[in-house]
Amino acid sequence: MKEIYGSTQVKGEEGPTVKITVDIDPNDLFKPSPGTTVTAKVKCGRCRLGYAWFHEAIEWVEKHILF
Repeated sequence: MKEIYGSTQVKGEEGPTVKITVDIDPNDLFKPSPGTTVTAKVKCGRCRLGYAWFHEAIEWVEKHILF
């Protein structure tokens, strides 16, 4: 990892985001395109077991059914 920005930004439907700059090995890319974006999950430490198991399902319900 190259840099983690020190502040959170709220971006519309995406919600709170933190910009992270990483180094990429050009040999790992297959036909890169200009303007391509990537969404990644970053492990930020420990959490409760129920949250770890079900938070993605709850977020999906909130995004697709409730709102």
